[in-house]
Amino acid sequence: DEVTIEPPNPNPNPNATNPTARIPPPTRDIPQLGWKSNLEVYERKQKELKERQAEFEGVYAYAFSGVFSFQMYSTSTASNPDTGSPYTEYVMQCAYGPGFDNLRSWLVARRYSEFYAMDTALRETYPALAPRFPNLPAKEYYNSMSAETVQRRRSGLNGYMKMLIREFPTVLKSRTMNEFLQVAERASDVLRTADIFMAEAAERSSSIRRSNSNASQPRERRLRRSPSNDAENDLTDPTEALPLITSEQVDLYVAEQAPGPMDWESLTAAEREVQKLQAHVAHLSAKERIVEDQVLLELLQATLRFWPRLRATGALAADADPLLTPRALQCDEELGRVVADLRSLCAVHSISYKSAAL
Repeated sequence: DEVTIEPPNPNPNPNATNPTARIPPPTRDIPQLGWKSNLEVYERKQKELKERQAEFEGVYAYAFSGVFSFQMYSTSTASNPDTGSPYTEYVMQCAYGPGFDNLRSWLVARRYSEFYAMDTALRETYPALAPRFPNLPAKEYYNSMSAETVQRRRSGLNGYMKMLIREFPTVLKSRTMNEFLQVAERASDVLRTADIFMAEAAERSSSIRRSNSNASQPRERRLRRSPSNDAENDLTDPTEALPLITSEQVDLYVAEQAPGPMDWESLTAAEREVQKLQAHVAHLSAKERIVEDQVLLELLQATLRFWPRLRATGALAADADPLLTPRALQCDEELGRVVADLRSLCAVHSISYKSAAL
């Protein structure tokens, strides 16, 4: 049975002590509470969801107190380790974050048989919704590895997943979907990283305030100091002070040194370090002294140390686990993007440095 929410009775309670007393209407300064405010929040969130959806090829949904997104990413060919027979994996890109502007993505690769098993389990878990679920693309018993079949199946699976998530977002919280897309695990990591970042940001802000309170000398006197003193630190070019490397340098190192690939534990640790770096860089501004940011320096040193191994894992180096390849590729892409963003920010600081040096 559907549950309907009736608005509260605007008339005063006849059994009240003073039934003739009038309740003054709320003013604009008093926020509306209860069912009406909840409805307004819901309508506002749904409006934003539709606006974002219009610019996105995949699908968005509200889940786990945040925003979840899905889109079909690509396909890849793998082989059965026991028989050596090839099969196709359909790679999906998922993302989660507290809001639309701070989503963290990951890749998941599944075979058609895993889609079929997931669909069967969901229909058993939600028998009342099952008749309204979308249908999977039909099985292909011949030429299942042909380019036409793979493309047709990819398109069908993409439509199936988008409709399932858009029309039935509640399935994202099921154990079946969590095992299939790893939503709950990744959402927990994102929220944990956000909590860590907020704690670090609060500590950094407190440290800056303490530093500013101790600076009692006028600016004119500080600028007249010898270049060997504090002024030299103020005018440090971040492009030279920070340990920034390029993607080409990583490729060269991998080719020359052949580092070993990552295992599940080390890759998971790398993903979390990259998420911390992303969160930290996202909150940097052109006015901060990047070269004095010890948290940034430590994060950079940690991530750049494992970048070659991450690249080797994504490139299926010797002894690499093929099941980790999609995750490694996604992590590698995100690390390259955040380093590029940091380089752009450093370029702004570098211009300020050169202008001040003149």
